[in-house]
Amino acid sequence: MKTTKEEQSKKRKAIIEAFADIAVEKRCLDFSLNSVAKSAGVSSATLYRYFPNKNKLMYGFYSYLMDKIHHEVKSVDISEYTFEEKLQLVVETQLEMFLPYREFIDLTFLKTFYSFGLPSKEMYLLKDKYLNIVSPWLKEAIEKDEFQSFPFQSVFMDGLWYLFLGMGAYWLKDDSEDFEKTTEFLDKTLLMGGALLRSNICNHASELGSFVMRNHFHNHFFKPSFLIKSRKFGGLKNHFGSMFK
Repeated sequence: MKTTKEEQSKKRKAIIEAFADIAVEKRCLDFSLNSVAKSAGVSSATLYRYFPNKNKLMYGFYSYLMDKIHHEVKSVDISEYTFEEKLQLVVETQLEMFLPYREFIDLTFLKTFYSFGLPSKEMYLLKDKYLNIVSPWLKEAIEKDEFQSFPFQSVFMDGLWYLFLGMGAYWLKDDSEDFEKTTEFLDKTLLMGGALLRSNICNHASELGSFVMRNHFHNHFFKPSFLIKSRKFGGLKNHFGSMFK
């Protein structure tokens, strides 16, 4: 009998939460997936169909949270929010969704997002999910003239992904009451970021870089005198190089 999408979603959630519970209980990830299947009330075959290994299951957990963040943010009317207020909403929602799983996230956050190996496909999928939430807000802010369009927007979007990672890492180390330090850190970060965007500094920096490249770097390295010197140096290099052949 074919299971419905709702039933599949329930099984995935049960597996993910059983995985998190066992990891917290054991304070490590050194346990079998069969124990996860038993705790979740599904067969081992069912678990492996959804998550073929522990790494996939760990990323499945964060993908599940990312979907919850997206769903929660979409339920809020943000039509009158500024760009910074929208970012504040998504980070606060992120931390709210993280809170019930704080111990598990403390065990896995660095391993998942700060691995010294090459980023995995799952990592990029998580990044894409997050940027799908926040990237439309940048276009809307520019269209509303909150600030001017600027170059290298893809680099800026990468910065928003690092905001997600950085706030998560900071929050995990925050032992202040009600995470007040995290709230203050977020406020100051967004205040500075908003001021930089509205100062149009990215466009000014781009114009300065273009001017230097066009009028100094290019002219210096490609003017005739430099090319002649380069050829002479090349001739000397070839001459002395032949002595050692």
